[in-house]
Amino acid sequence: MTLASAIDDILPGRTLPVINVDTAPFFEAAAEGRLVLQRCKETGRFQWYPRACSIYTFGEVEWVEASGKGRVYSFTIVRNNAVDPVFRDLVPYAIGLIELPEGVRMMGNITGCDLKDIHVGMEVEVYFAPMNADHSIHMPFWKPAA
Repeated sequence: MTLASAIDDILPGRTLPVINVDTAPFFEAAAEGRLVLQRCKETGRFQWYPRACSIYTFGEVEWVEASGKGRVYSFTIVRNNAVDPVFRDLVPYAIGLIELPEGVRMMGNITGCDLKDIHVGMEVEVYFAPMNADHSIHMPFWKPAA
């Protein structure tokens, strides 16, 4: 099994994110295939991960659609995962720290290419995959930019 096929089949037993008042707009947009980020209303600066207020001013934030593009800032290839049975059969897979033009970094799996082709600076784009059987929770994944 590969990570890409596991995404298609939904990973049973995978820990799901908590959706609350601060994170709901992100997950609602993700279910529609859109990447949104919080932006400080006072400074215009973006932040990731979702919070109740701006990390810059403690003031209000707004949700803004992001470009969905990025570059690999850092990554690792997971080659051994004997501890967690959910991921045991998926190795090897890539996890990357993706730098977005909006100025934030997001972590996520990098798929859609040979692991040996992943490199720092590689241009990627987001896509979303359902993480539960009723497809109510979607998570961002990254693939080489078209």
